[in-house]
Amino acid sequence: MMKTLLHYAKSLLQAVIIFIFLSLIVDWVRKPDQPLQSAAQTLTLTNGQTTSLQSFSQNRVAVVYFWGSWCRICSYTSSTIEKLHQDNIPTLGVALRSGSDADIAHHMQENNLSFPNFNDSDGLMAQKWNIAVTPTIIILKDGKMIHHTSGLSSYILVYFLYNLNKIICYWERDSLFIYEMESLSCPGWSAVV
Repeated sequence: MMKTLLHYAKSLLQAVIIFIFLSLIVDWVRKPDQPLQSAAQTLTLTNGQTTSLQSFSQNRVAVVYFWGSWCRICSYTSSTIEKLHQDNIPTLGVALRSGSDADIAHHMQENNLSFPNFNDSDGLMAQKWNIAVTPTIIILKDGKMIHHTSGLSSYILVYFLYNLNKIICYWERDSLFIYEMESLSCPGWSAVV
């Protein structure tokens, strides 16, 4: 019995390692390219407000989430992105070819989502960033891309970041890892790293 359990545990570990390795390769192949002037570009959100990636991620880590209302994996990822938004982690959705602002607002309301969105109705922003698949998640700081992930692995990353953020809030503040993650807005912490 113990030998069988050990065999299954070893097989599971090998499968997880292979999955992670393949996900990293796929993410590397599908890496977005940040356009030169993208950080300063003014974006008008579906709610009428304006922002830029530079101001949105000034002195903090922020999440830019390329998604589509037609994307099945996005339906899982969006709920986790919403949790990040509810925890005051700066989050901006880029709704790729998802209809009008009203269509996006309807989709957001229907799915109990409230994170702000830019409507990329013609796909031009995604094309400039070389977005190959949805969902694609880009982590920014000071307007610069510091990490990215796409497809199914994006859901795993966001779910991990969300749950990790919950865990690290209870660790001691002087830990190096918490210092790096401090900008993920643990209650009572400064948003400046």
